[in-house]
Amino acid sequence: MSSPNNSGGMEPTIGENAVSLLVLVLVVPMLVLAQSLLDLILAVLGLVLGLAVIWGVWKLQQEHKQVKQREKLNKKKVCAAAENFVCPITHGLPLNPVRAEDGNLYDEHAIKEWFLKKQADGNAVTSPLTNAPIGTKLLPDLQVRNTIKGLVDNGVIDGRLVEEWKKAMDAKEEVEKTKKKDKVEETKKKAEKGDVEAMYNLGLWYGHGRSGLIQSDEESYKWAKKAADLKDAIGMAMAGCCLVTGCGVEKNASYGMALIMSAAERGSDYACKQLGTWYLKGRHGLPEDKKEAIYWLKRATDGSCSVRHLMKKALADAKAKLEALEANE
Repeated sequence: MSSPNNSGGMEPTIGENAVSLLVLVLVVPMLVLAQSLLDLILAVLGLVLGLAVIWGVWKLQQEHKQVKQREKLNKKKVCAAAENFVCPITHGLPLNPVRAEDGNLYDEHAIKEWFLKKQADGNAVTSPLTNAPIGTKLLPDLQVRNTIKGLVDNGVIDGRLVEEWKKAMDAKEEVEKTKKKDKVEETKKKAEKGDVEAMYNLGLWYGHGRSGLIQSDEESYKWAKKAADLKDAIGMAMAGCCLVTGCGVEKNASYGMALIMSAAERGSDYACKQLGTWYLKGRHGLPEDKKEAIYWLKRATDGSCSVRHLMKKALADAKAKLEALEANE
């Protein structure tokens, strides 16, 4: 039995002390060992994870390298294929590819110069490749032109041929810009001197943003109205539509309709088509009247108008409307 201590409790026996000592001797080292094993396992896992990351990065680098090698190889193949587009006269990629009667591809300007030189020398026109006699008929090859442009724009091909083609294309575009600018300046001078054709041409160019001009409904109406003031049928039709719809000018349907009527009476197929369409739908103050629609659409499409400035698409639309109306009569 345990004897009471001074505080009234029981003192540990020799057996209990031995058990406590055994726990300290066996369990604590095991806990320390377990912690060391855990640290070792974590270290091994970290090493494995690190190696996996390194291997993954290496693999991605190798795949990327293979992709680049394939792209480079494919690019070489495409560049080699592009050699088939080279003009045998200029030894460069053609700006305007055409097919001659010998079946070969040429730059349009180069082959035309070849033909002219042969004719100027009094010789028969021959093929630059085979020297066999050929005709001078040329067919534009839009597919080749678009292919070359796509390959260059997307960076699929490069090298000397591409650099020369880009320089030539830039030079060509500059020449075309200069020609357009000169054409506009010349047309403006004619318009200012009272040339009605120049006036309505400026109206069309401004209306559609053509010939290098910035699109402007206001400028389009201004020049159309100048032509209308000189009783020009096309100018009256254009200015009338602007006034009826309020395009580029404050809307004035009654005045615009009067101009359209005058243009139609003067033989404008465009004005006739507009009147036929508006009578068909009852628009811009006109009543819905199928007979009037048929009358004006027929005039627009039967060739009786002396002033023909309807676009092909608009003419086809007028014919379709007329056919539908007559089918329901």
